[in-house]
Amino acid sequence: MIKNSSFVIVNDKLIRREEVKFSIDSRAVRYGDGFFESMRAFGLEVPLFGYHYQRIEKAWQIMMFDSLLPDKKVFVNAIARLLKSNKHFGSARLRLSFFRSGEGKYLPETNNVEWYLESFASEEKEFLLNTKGKLIDVYDMMFKPVHPFFSIKSNHSQIYTLASLWAKNNNLDDAFIVNDKGMIVEATSSNAFLLYGSELYTPPLTDGCVEGVMRAFLLKELLPKMGVSCREISFNKEILEKADEMFITNAVQGIQWVVGYKNRRFFNKRSKLLSVALNEACLIK
Repeated sequence: MIKNSSFVIVNDKLIRREEVKFSIDSRAVRYGDGFFESMRAFGLEVPLFGYHYQRIEKAWQIMMFDSLLPDKKVFVNAIARLLKSNKHFGSARLRLSFFRSGEGKYLPETNNVEWYLESFASEEKEFLLNTKGKLIDVYDMMFKPVHPFFSIKSNHSQIYTLASLWAKNNNLDDAFIVNDKGMIVEATSSNAFLLYGSELYTPPLTDGCVEGVMRAFLLKELLPKMGVSCREISFNKEILEKADEMFITNAVQGIQWVVGYKNRRFFNKRSKLLSVALNEACLIK
């Protein structure tokens, strides 16, 4: 269960949520001119914030912002201050949003940045593996472009919104998105992994997926520590029906296992092992 926060931080200033004012002329409203990070906090810290900050740095360059990116400590301190103010001491979801300030049309009148931070309390005190597996299928009514811009969490979310609606209308829990070559890219808010025989696969960034924080943590730290190899390799929907196990990952929920794709059904042995290891790595100091 997610509970609304009483306070937010706007440009490093703590204010009450109801005092936040956004103009209809804001570029965030008119053009979706910005990006965001979704994070999970335990206590007063975000265990994977280093990975989030690396993605913020990349997005900052892609968005061609003129303002200097605040130091990592600015956000770390802001996170702790907001969680304390909202009394979110156990576990919380955080959203850190950036948008180009000022007016203008497609050509902005200024190229500076504003940012705000929100927190939402969660009753889950760790990354919980879902008890009921997800049903998933491939959404191929739109294709996701392959470009560095689409590797960040931009505010351009139409394909994810439409894929989510399509999944709901078809009694599914999620949907895989494909690129123009028909390769599986990701789910609507998560990166995709599948076990094929003894091999673990995930789509490469060159196929157009978001450069997920949890994906990066698994590939660079958790899986090597466990002695598990994972190949970044392109695969299409035909491979999904031959997979032995499937799961999706993101920085807020951790690892979520998939029970079914079309008529194929999966177990979650590998997902369980990874979920336990993930919590040990992130929660035990």
